[in-house]
Amino acid sequence: MASSLPSFAMMLLVTLMPLAMHVSAALPCAHPIYCSGPILEAVQMMGIFPDSKTFVDMPLNANISTVLEAAAATNFSDVTATKAFVAAYFGDAGSDLDTWTPTDWTPTPPVAADIKDADLKQWAIGLNERWQTLGKKMKADAQAAPDQHSLIFVPNPFIVPGGRFREFYYWDTYWITRGLLHCGMFATVKGMLQNYASLIDRFGFVPNGGRVYYERRSQPPVLTLMLADYYEFTNDSSLVKDMLPLLVKEYSFWMTNRSVNVTVGNNVYTVNIYNVDVASPRPESFKEDFAAAQGMNHTEQEKLWAEIASGAETGWDFSSRWMDDKANLSTRSLHTSIVVPVDLNSILYKVETQLADLFHRMDMAANSTLFGLRAVARLEAISKIFWDPQRQLWFDFNLTSQARQQDVYAAVFVPAWAGVTDSWSDADRTSLFNSMQTLEAGPAATSSKNNVKWLDMFSGVPTSSIRSGQQWDYPNMWPPLLSFAVAGLQRLRLDGADMAAFALAQKYISSAYVGWTSNPAQYMFEKYSVESNGQSGGGGEYTPQNGFGWSNGVALDLLHVFGQWLSAPQAHGRYDDTTNKRVIIASVVSGGFALGAGLLLFMHYRGRKSERRGYNPINEGANL
Repeated sequence: MASSLPSFAMMLLVTLMPLAMHVSAALPCAHPIYCSGPILEAVQMMGIFPDSKTFVDMPLNANISTVLEAAAATNFSDVTATKAFVAAYFGDAGSDLDTWTPTDWTPTPPVAADIKDADLKQWAIGLNERWQTLGKKMKADAQAAPDQHSLIFVPNPFIVPGGRFREFYYWDTYWITRGLLHCGMFATVKGMLQNYASLIDRFGFVPNGGRVYYERRSQPPVLTLMLADYYEFTNDSSLVKDMLPLLVKEYSFWMTNRSVNVTVGNNVYTVNIYNVDVASPRPESFKEDFAAAQGMNHTEQEKLWAEIASGAETGWDFSSRWMDDKANLSTRSLHTSIVVPVDLNSILYKVETQLADLFHRMDMAANSTLFGLRAVARLEAISKIFWDPQRQLWFDFNLTSQARQQDVYAAVFVPAWAGVTDSWSDADRTSLFNSMQTLEAGPAATSSKNNVKWLDMFSGVPTSSIRSGQQWDYPNMWPPLLSFAVAGLQRLRLDGADMAAFALAQKYISSAYVGWTSNPAQYMFEKYSVESNGQSGGGGEYTPQNGFGWSNGVALDLLHVFGQWLSAPQAHGRYDDTTNKRVIIASVVSGGFALGAGLLLFMHYRGRKSERRGYNPINEGANL
């Protein structure tokens, strides 16, 4: 049967020839089924599954040679035959993972003691229970027969985001681990950190997620920040010493493979971008990526697919931020690699300051000095490249136009979160905060008659002021971006910014709490709408997801930091667990009693902030 494989492949290529398929260039991985090849092309282009990710998450029921031999005898132009082949040789998506209850999980998490409001305390206990649902462990066969799985094997169990995201995801884990730490689950976090260390040892970086089709792209590099948080809670210097060489290895990957030089005046600055070398459709969105490239020549197709993969690496997949044709805000106009993102470079600034501090704490002075100098250089680059002195805000830089882009995104809060403004004068920080307060979305986005300020919306801050239909745009609020905003405002060390940070925290907690209590399934959404309370955001390539790792982590983080002042909404929809019927129907006004009373209490006790450990667990830059 093996001799028939070339003819089988040729048959499929002939079948797909009207589609002008060209996927032989840089592929997402080397697997002959999950990342390329006629089986992947046939099944995905036929659209057997509503979500393209389903097929590439299905383990093989037999070894690869057996599956390929069976494929050679299958007529993939016939839908019935194709479905029968998939049913015979593939298991259910995610069936190679077992649900896992973390061994260090306890029913009453430490964070509950930080919360004054009785309803919110009970909610935090419920969020803590969700870790048992989101905990996953790879089945033994994933290690014994790795070619039969799209999973990237890691040695320890882990927490997943939820929904269609059955595997671990890199930057999601930053907020997940923050939530786990507040629940006292230090062993679980340590295992997840060791998983990522093993990935750096294998690939040189942490892949986007735990599937082989993610092997060529990463996400914002936050592992150093996770380790710093873990060390703050545990003082586990042994793990820090073990991981520091690998963190330097990851940092080197970004500086070698994701960097460009930008000239400002007589100075040349090395900064970072997203730029993935994959010139084929994403396996998990194969049909969608192929459709986006229709009508292009071969070179244009490969360039677009690389830009799509780069857009996925940003974590903001997708957004008008990466699109150069504002009249066509679709994946077809993605030009991710020409954008120098202010948030990526701010994250790397924080990575550099954290590495300097960790090396200092481990008595490794030379390495501490090295990364301190790297941080100083990047701080100057952020000031010269991204800062707009007229608008008093940061903006992404466009390599083609050699100028700052004009649209503002929620990334504007990330530099302050990273500590970029720590040495600024009170007057400069006040000017920045005043500009943040003026951010607004116009009628074209909000469908209202008047502009609406970002800080006055439901749920938190919008991702942008552009209603593009993409999920990383208006009207969606993403918990990670809300976390950046709250922490960034706090780090400005201004009364007004502190008040704004608390108000945003209250809005998010209220919205997430309403989403949880207004449905018997107790939804925690991946993203929320700023146009209503407790409602999921929309747009993008897939339906709204429930779970949800980073949403839970951000909520627990905010409950830890502000738990003495936050209040549950005074009126909200609630279901009776026994009758499964709504017993309270009411609306929540984000600027209502809970926010006002909590804000007064918060400001009254502001002087006790030093007692609240949370957003900046290590004093970055103190030893530079």
